[in-house]
Amino acid sequence: MTAAIWAQGLTKVFASGVAVDRLTLDVPAGSVLALLGPNGAGKTTTVRLLNGVLTPEGGRAQVAGFDPATEGDEVRRRTGVLTENAGLDDRLTTRENLRFTARLRGFDTA
Repeated sequence: MTAAIWAQGLTKVFASGVAVDRLTLDVPAGSVLALLGPNGAGKTTTVRLLNGVLTPEGGRAQVAGFDPATEGDEVRRRTGVLTENAGLDDRLTTRENLRFTARLRGFDTA
């Protein structure tokens, strides 16, 4: 089965220290991945690396067949990330929130 997310030796270092240290993973297509850990464990940094928002200091990754470090736009076109501060309007239903966001991004909501 083809990996939806693949990383080998993924590393991110900030001035304050190592945030992600040689992460290696292989997530098959159709599966679910949960990143669990305390504050500062590198969960958000990992998501940002895999989404092409941050550039790693070391290692390689592929998401949906694209390299996030060089093809981040393609990765973000094919994925969705929902963080704890999702920016959803709690007065709208889930469907209404999705349609609203789709319209903002120029998608047909029919």
